[in-house]
Amino acid sequence: MKGNAKLIGIGIAGGLVGYVTGFPIGALLGTLFAIATFNMITGAFHPLQLKTKRLIQVFIGSSIGLSFTEDTFLLFGELLFSSIILSVSTILISTLLAILSMKLLNYDAATAFSSLAPAGMSEMLLIAESHGADIPVTATIHLFRIVTIITTIPVITYLLV
Repeated sequence: MKGNAKLIGIGIAGGLVGYVTGFPIGALLGTLFAIATFNMITGAFHPLQLKTKRLIQVFIGSSIGLSFTEDTFLLFGELLFSSIILSVSTILISTLLAILSMKLLNYDAATAFSSLAPAGMSEMLLIAESHGADIPVTATIHLFRIVTIITTIPVITYLLV
């Protein structure tokens, strides 16, 4: 297989393993671990070009956009106040954690804020890259956060409900 075909093949194989496990977002994590492991062992792949990353964002945005319905927008007024409170609280807490990581862990501002921002990993990695942040640190912290949330929230929900 040539470079891109090999990348896609390994990604699909990892995604299928993740999907079959039934783990929440298993397809995404399976793909991520398969590509990362293969690349760490072989060094065969290079980061995707920004144009390719933007194209992938278009597909992700399309997928998310398809989940919105008229009912989603009807809930907007009902959820506006709680959405604002939760968003502001999350941003404040993330900002405080970023400042702490700058002071205690000597992260630069771009890495600290990109790593601790309450957003999706793919979006924050694109922002981190455009601001010169440490991409491996940002990716690792986001991955750990996502895996931790995915594995603990079902347990917490089970215990509380």
